[in-house]
Amino acid sequence: MRTGERIFEKNADSVLDFSINWTNFLASGTISSSDWTVDSGLTVLSTAISGVYTTIWISGGIATSSYDGRNVITAGSLRDSVVFSVYVLK
Repeated sequence: MRTGERIFEKNADSVLDFSINWTNFLASGTISSSDWTVDSGLTVLSTAISGVYTTIWISGGIATSSYDGRNVITAGSLRDSVVFSVYVLK
């Protein structure tokens, strides 16, 4: 698991996409799967893989609340994850 803190911000009524660039974590290979989890209160609308980027589209949340999530990828024999937070501004 990667411990670098990633903090994304959004408004409660917005739908936003957030991406993680895996370039520095992949020695070689292609991302074959990307699984996202988020705390209850946020809604995952869609996810995607594009080269070394994984992306999630999120809606919902309550103003001034913080939510945690995780993105787990598989690339060849590598399995890795990144933890992130989403802060809902208003």
